[in-house]
Amino acid sequence: MKEFPPDPQMSILLGWCLIVLLALPFGGFAVGHVAAKADAMSWPKTGAEILSSELYRTTKPALWCAKLHLRYQVDGRSFTSRRVSSSWVAGTGCDRERRVMEARLERMGPGDRVSVRYHPRDPARAVVYLAPIVEFLDVFVGISAAIWLGCGIHGIRTGKRERREQEAARLARPKPAWR
Repeated sequence: MKEFPPDPQMSILLGWCLIVLLALPFGGFAVGHVAAKADAMSWPKTGAEILSSELYRTTKPALWCAKLHLRYQVDGRSFTSRRVSSSWVAGTGCDRERRVMEARLERMGPGDRVSVRYHPRDPARAVVYLAPIVEFLDVFVGISAAIWLGCGIHGIRTGKRERREQEAARLARPKPAWR
């Protein structure tokens, strides 16, 4: 069986390809997250009554979050929130400091009114808090993905060029004469 000599440039190219493949889902996550928030910003608004509110603590990451149970009306139909968390768009219903969330909950007791945005085709989907469209995490993940993608593409192009130059140099060498 004939063994092929190791090809270090191929290993490097495969490494860069892996970096590009990792960058794509990260970039897709950042774009999808921002697009979901931008879409929710265009949803119609309505008033909602808070039926109950409570504070709970998550474990990873350790955050204090608000659970709200809401009732709101859209086109004469009444909806009671299925989701008890304050937002599925972003973690804006949570904070590391308990006192910050307690202060928020003081303004959101049973019977209080809040503004919600609801999905026009599925009014049962509603958002209580809306974070800014672009947050630090979105920017960080997006920039990281762009850097990984750029470095990966640059590495692949450089490796491809080096392989072509190496092959041209190998072909340009004179062949040994056989006796």
